[in-house]
This record gives sequence, C-alpha cells and structure tokens, in this order.
Amino acid sequence: MAHVSSYTTLAAWPLAICQALEARKFQVAPILKDVSLCREQLRVDPDGRIDIQTMTKLWDCVLRTTKDECFGLRVAEYVQPTHFRALGMLLISADNMEQAFLKLGEYAALISNSAQIDITLTPDRLGFFIQPISGVTISSLAIDSFMATFYQFAIRLGAQRPCIASLELMKPLPNKPSAWEAYFQAPVSFGQQTNCLWVKRSALKSESYLGNQVIASFHESLVKDYLASLQNNSFSSQVKHYVLSQLEKNEPRIEQVAEYFQLSPRSL
Repeated sequence: MAHVSSYTTLAAWPLAICQALEARKFQVAPILKDVSLCREQLRVDPDGRIDIQTMTKLWDCVLRTTKDECFGLRVAEYVQPTHFRALGMLLISADNMEQAFLKLGEYAALISNSAQIDITLTPDRLGFFIQPISGVTISSLAIDSFMATFYQFAIRLGAQRPCIASLELMKPLPNKPSAWEAYFQAPVSFGQQTNCLWVKRSALKSESYLGNQVIASFHESLVKDYLASLQNNSFSSQVKHYVLSQLEKNEPRIEQVAEYFQLSPRSL
C-alpha cells in the first residue's frame, strides 16, 4: 500500500492573514484559538509548516468572521518576498521577472505542497497554474491569495502595467466578481476547469534591479536543502505514524513496515 503524503504550507501565510485582519480592526486571538494556532509560535518559527487542514479551517474562520469574499486578495498586501525565506531571495536576485517566476513554479512546494503548481509558456503569455490534488481540500481564498501575491510580486519587481492578460478561477461566481477584475486589472472568469493567472511575457522582460547570479545560486542551494529536509521529515513522520498505529496489534517487524511503504528493508 502506498504511503500518504503530508500536505503543509509555510507558517508565513497565517502571519500575513493576522496582519490583514488587524488592519481591518478584527480580533486575531479568537480566530487563531478556534484553529489551535499560536501566533508567537508562528513568529519564532517562520520556517515551520502548517497542516493544510488547519490552514483551510483558518481561511473558513476568517471568511465567517469578516464576511468578505475578497479577503484572500487583501492578504497579499502583507506578503513579502522575505516571507518565503530563501525562495523569496532567489526571486529577487533572478536576472529578470520571467526567470523569477519560472523558479517560483519549480520550487513552489516550499510555499505549499498542497496543490500542483505549474508554469506554462506560450509565445506571448506565461501561465501560472494551481491545480488541486485529489482528496486535498484548499480554500478558494487561499487560491485568491496566492494569485494576488504572484501579481503583487510582479508589480514590486517592476513589471510593466497592465501585466495580467486574464485570470481563470475554479471557484463559483462570487457576489461581486468585479472586485477581482478591478484588483487584477484584467478579465476574470469563474467556474473554470483550472486556476490560472495568465501574465503578458512582454511585461516580464525587464532586468531585475537586484539580479545577481552568485546570490541567486546561493539561495537556490538553500531552497533545495530546505525541500530535501522537508521531504525527509515528512517521510519520517509517515513511518512513525504507521509504526504507532500497529503497536496496538503487535510490534511491527522492519520487513512489514518496508512492505507497507513499498521499499526494501535496506532502503527503509
């Protein structure tokens, strides 16, 4: 039987949500308490991971509290490249914005591995896809926030406006769809088969002000190390949970555990 992956997102997201809530005079503590999150713990461990089920509950609680269907867009105002740690620095130090966003697509699992992130290039557009993973529930507000963050990064790094060609979202038609069109300054269609932000490649060609290949290579190595550590920790947790689940029956042999994870005992 194949093992089940652990789906998480970077702890920087709930911190940005807290800032957006406070800017609009909402009390943060009760919302975090409802989903068993501690703000101070998030602050001291920004590289930490939050289970996607907890994040989805947080977004749901935010929506109930604010009654603002556009709140995912608001959160992007408080997300900085440094929130994404080494990946953020990699984006800033890329030669140009198109290269930066290709790197973002390549290493998006650092931000969240709870959806499939893909980048598609056509002769005149770059498509930033967020595809759901079967069995993993993600709030539509989280999708909005990620798309809005992508857009804000483009603007902050000097993209020529208007830089968005169009936006496709899987979410049903909201009460005020014009809010999305006003935010992205582009046509937005809802109820689609996928989530995709289409960016004009011509708007991404200008060189980065901070482009530096040495700095970019250094931070890319940090990103790779982080993702490798994340993958190893995730698998270790899966093994631990399986062993604990079997202890009520008997003490599992290594051969039994290896067979469950479709590995040889030596590989395990």
